[in-house]
Amino acid sequence: MALLLRHGLIAPERLVWLGHLEALTGIGPGSPGNLRIAANTTLAEIARSEALRTACPSLSHAAAQAANPRVRAVATLGGHLAHADPRQDLLPVLIALDARVEILGAASTRLLDAADFFLGYLTTALERGEIVGAVVVPPAASGCRRRELYLRFAPNSADDYPTVGVAVAVEIGDDGSLAGGRLALGAVAAEPLLVR
Repeated sequence: MALLLRHGLIAPERLVWLGHLEALTGIGPGSPGNLRIAANTTLAEIARSEALRTACPSLSHAAAQAANPRVRAVATLGGHLAHADPRQDLLPVLIALDARVEILGAASTRLLDAADFFLGYLTTALERGEIVGAVVVPPAASGCRRRELYLRFAPNSADDYPTVGVAVAVEIGDDGSLAGGRLALGAVAAEPLLVR
């Protein structure tokens, strides 16, 4: 966002800092079985979180690959989502994990599938007066375990945006059978894509 402001690409009427809002911080359990990652959680916190390394390692891994340590120390999950650059690392991972975005407005809260949150280049489903409150990641289906992976290709430098990012999450039943899976791509279109 700072780059867009600095280069005059956006001219908001006002800027509001939400850094001290306790409801927008932290990683922890959400509704039964879900994992809730609040919007003000930094990418560095996501990368270091033991809970995320256990529950959704591809998300932790993607956060550790994004940009560089200085950016990860200040960039937040909510900003990452609201910016909606399809080249960002976490976006395809959240789609592959079937995550939902918690959207807060003055009068209501709504949940939207991550795959439906991104509408185009730098465009989201946020309406005027709404902010990202959190991301909710569901557990694997009952009787299944989830295997997941995120890979990125950045030919020039690891600090660059990837040329392509690929996230996959599959659910494996107790008997070893494939119970389901999702594949998402980043940096290949105007928004991150769920491959159907």
